[in-house]
Amino acid sequence: MNAESETAAVAGDLRWNVKQSFRDYVGALPDGTEEKSGAVRESEDGDLVFDAVRVDAGDATTFLFEGGVRFRGYRGMLHVDLRDPHVSVTAEGASLSVDTTPPGSFERRIVVAVADGGPTRTADGWEWDAAVTRLTAAGAALLGGVYEPASEAAGFSLRVTRR
Repeated sequence: MNAESETAAVAGDLRWNVKQSFRDYVGALPDGTEEKSGAVRESEDGDLVFDAVRVDAGDATTFLFEGGVRFRGYRGMLHVDLRDPHVSVTAEGASLSVDTTPPGSFERRIVVAVADGGPTRTADGWEWDAAVTRLTAAGAALLGGVYEPASEAAGFSLRVTRR
């Protein structure tokens, strides 16, 4: 993308598992639930798959995805909403952020994880397998504060093509 084309319509997806131990923990609770919304689906290997919406360029290149997942347990005491992930890439690395508010509320975006590197350009878009990501302090707090900031989170992959 260049400075003259700041937004591009795209197809593709983001595959992300959040943090497997967190998903396992919620799933083992007597009332634990994991509810997918929008176009989110689960891949054969258990990753959550979010559909690509667009790419914005500016100081960072940001890949926008749609859909959400809501984790609940302990009669509502545990509630984590992760919606509409964005992957933003700068020269320093990448961040994965999510909207953490319920639908219909003002957006509150939190950077959940960071990764080194960035996507590779292909003939018709971008691809990236970020095998190692690290939780931010905000991401660790969002998942209940049981994980240390900078601890390893689930990697993610993105495949995005221009329409």
